[in-house]
Amino acid sequence: MAGYWLHTCLTSHQNCRFSDAIPQLPTRVIDVGNGIDKPVRLIASDGAHGLYCTLSYRWYDSHPFKTTTENISQLYQDLPENVLHPTIREAITTTRKLGLPYLWVDALCIIQDDAADWAREAARMSAVYENSILTIAAIDSPSADEGIYRKRTHSPRPYNRDFPPNFPTGYFGYGHPFFVFSRKCRPRPLGELDTRGWCLQEQFLSPRILSYAGGELFWECSEMMASESYPGGKDSISLWCSMVERFTRRHLTVESDRLVAIQGISDVLTAYTNEEIVMGMCKSLLPRHLLWWVNTIAGDFKVKDPLHRPTNFSCPTWSWAS
Repeated sequence: MAGYWLHTCLTSHQNCRFSDAIPQLPTRVIDVGNGIDKPVRLIASDGAHGLYCTLSYRWYDSHPFKTTTENISQLYQDLPENVLHPTIREAITTTRKLGLPYLWVDALCIIQDDAADWAREAARMSAVYENSILTIAAIDSPSADEGIYRKRTHSPRPYNRDFPPNFPTGYFGYGHPFFVFSRKCRPRPLGELDTRGWCLQEQFLSPRILSYAGGELFWECSEMMASESYPGGKDSISLWCSMVERFTRRHLTVESDRLVAIQGISDVLTAYTNEEIVMGMCKSLLPRHLLWWVNTIAGDFKVKDPLHRPTNFSCPTWSWAS
């Protein structure tokens, strides 16, 4: 699934497409090897270029293994995986399975007892995450002996479907088994990682994030949010429509704030997609968006107050904001 999301993002997302210029590697990266006869080891990039993942996680006091001035020479030869915390070890496995050669982890790629090296690398942190092809995020609460591969709290059901000849199967045709986790596309649950100050920058700067959270995989990039529950994801315009539905269920003290209250979100959408928002609707999909209707009962939500047009707000009647 993660491989499908990454491939889709790199090949079809206009705002996410990787530059033709392969980025310069950080000062040091972990060569993840092949899991057979090529060992995992730390390498000095010496200005070389390549594709790499980054790991966003919380440090673990129970597994303090890190790169120091004393062991760095040995780690350039071989980085024994059995001394690493399961989160780092499994991030190495994930990177390898995605077909990517390198992983950057702060505890191992920065010399932790060298103040000069730490200061120099900390200053480059933003570039490290911005230039990575993918950030692997360990969202769940840290555990002494559990990594990102955790036992699921629910049992997904296999999803099998037959398609007509020449039917564009999308993610169902990617060649892997699929499972139904939920009928809803739930947002990524918050976790321990979301409480860490450094991790906000890591998540904000990363062009793509693969999160392990709540027994499920989640994907985030500039054009799509997806999960194992909703593997096809939702694009930015679909998310805008969903946001409008949620927004119109809420109460506004000042009725004339209807469009102003979501202006910030529409500005972000325009910046990412060049989509023009006209009276709360996407201009490129205006014929479709003109088909809005009033629904007083939506799921478990029921409108309490009678619907009426605002008396102090002028808006075209073809807009939902009217």
